Amino acid sequence: MDPDLEPYQVLDELGSGSFGVVYSAVSLKNSKHYAIKKIKCTNPENIEIALQEMWTLTRLTDHPNIVKMIECYLQNGGIHRVKHGEDDYLCLVELNLWLVMEYCNGGTMNDYLLERDPDPETNARFMTQLSGAVSFLHNNNVVHRDLKPDNVLVCQPVNGDPPLVKIGDFGLSKICNASNLSHNTDINTYQMNSACGSDYFMAPEVFEGSYTAKADIFALGMIFCSMMERTTCYDKESNKLLLVTCITNGKENVPVGKALQDDPKLTFEVLKCGRNNRLKTLVQSMVAINPDERPTADELHKKLQDVVKR
Repeated sequence: MDPDLEPYQVLDELGSGSFGVVYSAVSLKNSKHYAIKKIKCTNPENIEIALQEMWTLTRLTDHPNIVKMIECYLQNGGIHRVKHGEDDYLCLVELNLWLVMEYCNGGTMNDYLLERDPDPETNARFMTQLSGAVSFLHNNNVVHRDLKPDNVLVCQPVNGDPPLVKIGDFGLSKICNASNLSHNTDINTYQMNSACGSDYFMAPEVFEGSYTAKADIFALGMIFCSMMERTTCYDKESNKLLLVTCITNGKENVPVGKALQDDPKLTFEVLKCGRNNRLKTLVQSMVAINPDERPTADELHKKLQDVVKR
């Protein structure tokens, strides 16, 4: 057991990324399962990402479709005395931030969907939940900046209720504080310039280096397309299939946002929305090359609720 995590027993590794590792764990106080994210604070970039995720999750505590942080621990670096059986050992420990979060038993939305046959009802439910979560984020002046199926988790209720999706991984998010927003500026016009995110879900303007919260809407549009079309690519780093929508150029898969940035006259058409033409029109507006032509998160959520009911 890690020296600063006595309240928890760390179990299996759930996944890993560029900035940390996520483990399943059980509380020794209440026997409940949690997910614990370990972020190595070994360089300034990692420290910034760790603090950003902690600050954002601390701010967002009241939405059913956003992963909840329970508590966090700073594991001090240096030499620690640890006990194994009857023996004591000295152990050199890195400086880590541990985020204790609710455990989502359905895994990532990417894996959840690919393990099941396409289901329009599940798609509609997940789309509505995601749009509501992003609306909540934007109303709290938070831009996620790395929305993708692998950063969405699924909770499968034990009582048989339909599954819930929850947005997680806020390490690249941006909190637009009131001091950054003038009286004449809202989150949909506040400019950011740090190119970050996952290529297949990045908006054209993110590749350009100047964007607003509307980049989240484009990413959601790409997620919705990949959910409906079930198009995938193999990711060598994670050694698994990822739900993505892309443009094929010979043998190369080009992210839609990159293709639109390179050729603004290019037409990208949303293909599969079943017989729901209103849904197709809405998703098409989400991936418009001009951010001003995309709906706000509030507009999207309201329209989507109406569209999927019909």
